Amino acid sequence: MVFHSRHRNIDVCGCNVHTGACLVCLRNYSCRKMKKLDSINKGKIGELAVRKDLVESNYNIYLPECDSAQVDLVVELESGLMKRVQIKSVYGSRSKTAIEVNTRKYVGTGRVDVIAVYYNEMIAYVPYDNQKSLQLAITTARNGQTKDRHWFYSYKRFPEYS
Repeated sequence: MVFHSRHRNIDVCGCNVHTGACLVCLRNYSCRKMKKLDSINKGKIGELAVRKDLVESNYNIYLPECDSAQVDLVVELESGLMKRVQIKSVYGSRSKTAIEVNTRKYVGTGRVDVIAVYYNEMIAYVPYDNQKSLQLAITTARNGQTKDRHWFYSYKRFPEYS
């Protein structure tokens, strides 16, 4: 894990804070050592970013003791309702205009209420309704298609409804 020292302007891997990566402030992942991380550690970066965003938005969050129930965290809404959240970190895409998240293993389980998608230092909170995959548009499609496109930016706020 890489953490920077705010007082010395370097992080543990020796990179300058302005070009390295820091898991404390969750910014700037251009450090070459970060690019070599395995998928588990990349997922942890996404989980930390989502947790940070939710806490900054004044939500109470709860973490499961074991990671075996397809729930990465539970969010308490102002109404007292709880939402189970599965976090997906996306670090690349086949398409230049959209990202796809495979959610096939959650279909029919009733274990997930919201999919939090972490992509390029942004987060989308998508209500989960047993879809096999989520396709979120990042830019306008090359062919100009607008029908049935779900914009990543439309899901920046955590869904409050039940």
